[in-house]
Amino acid sequence: MMMKLSARSQFRGKVVSVTKGQTTGHVHMDTGGGTIVHASITNEAIEDLALKPRDDATAVIKSSDVMVGKQPMARAARVRWASAPAAALAALLALAGPASAQAAAPPGTADGAAAAPAVMLSGRSRLPRILTLADLQALPPVTVEVPVAAAQGPRRISYTGALLWPLLQAAAPVDEPGRATRHRHTVLAQGRDGYAVAVAFGELDPHLEGKQVLIAYAQDGRPLPAPRLPATRLVVPGDSHAGRAIRDLVAVEIH
Repeated sequence: MMMKLSARSQFRGKVVSVTKGQTTGHVHMDTGGGTIVHASITNEAIEDLALKPRDDATAVIKSSDVMVGKQPMARAARVRWASAPAAALAALLALAGPASAQAAAPPGTADGAAAAPAVMLSGRSRLPRILTLADLQALPPVTVEVPVAAAQGPRRISYTGALLWPLLQAAAPVDEPGRATRHRHTVLAQGRDGYAVAVAFGELDPHLEGKQVLIAYAQDGRPLPAPRLPATRLVVPGDSHAGRAIRDLVAVEIH
């Protein structure tokens, strides 16, 4: 029996991966054309839906949090969804059957108690994933120094984190058809506040400019200052006035 909902933006696809956290899980769906949809829902909802890779599922996207379902769904449900570059959207991940999804927080947000930061790596990629703080700290740490203007005069701040380029390569970017299209890719990085910037693959590739762009988790040897710790930050060395520095990085999308 076909599921009926009040939302019009419904995308059918296949579940690519299901990852459970302490209380919240992350589900990735391939809706075709290289588009990966990410939803954060509770572990209970994942179990209720019996979600697993290769399942057929439907992503429902709405501009508000409230979504209304009709039988055979067990009850109406609401969830939050976060994916670059869009923010403040809601999504319901559901299968045709008596199940529902519960309210859940997007990557890196508080989920009851303090939650560890997470960065969604997605877009034109065969291997999208959620990058947790533990994932970043498990990689070889790289430290860069960035000049900043301060009231007391110019000074330098050191940031430590994981290089962005190897993370992008591990995600297996999907190139456009044609000859030598690899460097047409750009990366759109977005913070929790919606601020987003672009970085070209040519800036990152060690065989070209080779910028040491970081997803940083430490500043001057200490965890990044933030309203709630820990936090992550995009750091682009060489930029004037740190125009592409993003606090509370939550999403990186390959275009």
